This record gives sequence, structure tokens and C-alpha cells, in this order.
Amino acid sequence: MVQALGRLKESASQTAGPYVHIGLTPNFAGIAGVYERDLGTAMVNDKT
Repeated sequence: MVQALGRLKESASQTAGPYVHIGLTPNFAGIAGVYERDLGTAMVNDKT
């Protein structure tokens, strides 16, 4: 017997993707002054 699963309405607060990505790279998103450089714009050392 298969149970029917209803879909719940998704709200903007449940979709963290855009908020997380903008939070990690605000300069790239046009929000200057939060961090000097966005995460991932420079290597940590010569092995990375």
C-alpha cells in the first residue's frame, strides 16, 4: 500500500540557497564593505 504524500507550499525563508550564497560572496553580489575579500577568491597556501 502506497501512502500519498502531499506537497507543502515552499516559502522564501525555507530556500536558504540564495541567502547563503550572497552571504558568502557579498562583494560579487554587489554588496561592498562586508568583507575585504569574498571567500574563495584567494588560495590559502601553495598546496590549495
